[in-house]
Amino acid sequence: MTRWVAKFIPAGKLTILAGAAGTGKTTLALSLAATLTNGGSWPDGSRCVQPKNVLIWSSEDVADDTLVPRLIAAGAALSRCHFIEGIIQHGESVPFDPSQDILDLHKAVEQIGGVSLLIIDPIVSAVSGDMHKANDVRRSLQAVVDFAEAHQCAVIGITHFAKGGAGKSPQE
Repeated sequence: MTRWVAKFIPAGKLTILAGAAGTGKTTLALSLAATLTNGGSWPDGSRCVQPKNVLIWSSEDVADDTLVPRLIAAGAALSRCHFIEGIIQHGESVPFDPSQDILDLHKAVEQIGGVSLLIIDPIVSAVSGDMHKANDVRRSLQAVVDFAEAHQCAVIGITHFAKGGAGKSPQE
């Protein structure tokens, strides 16, 4: 039986939020994070019963000057919002790579005391190998799917429709 973070976000699963650039995908995801962290109302009018922790991994936006102000505007409880911006290897900050750093992600969740939502923006940053090859994508995202299941945490992966696809069908 699938558990739910909200009626439309399954816990323990990866959900993809896809759309054209500039259509509010990150804004929507941060709004959902705000509702989850502050016990607010979901878009369908139901209430978030108990505030929970959220982990945000963004390779496009910096937490301090971009994500935090947007979370504040959405009414998030910042004490429940946690960020992954990179890890330290050999004294230097390097981008987080789930294919190699997933154990660090598990440790971070344990230190936080659990999370109910992980936002990855963009989800393609979790793909090592050729993101145009289905097997490379599946193999890379399996670590994220396993993480979601292990922690019964909803994962929202944000992605853009193909570049150069303006005016075309999303299927293209």
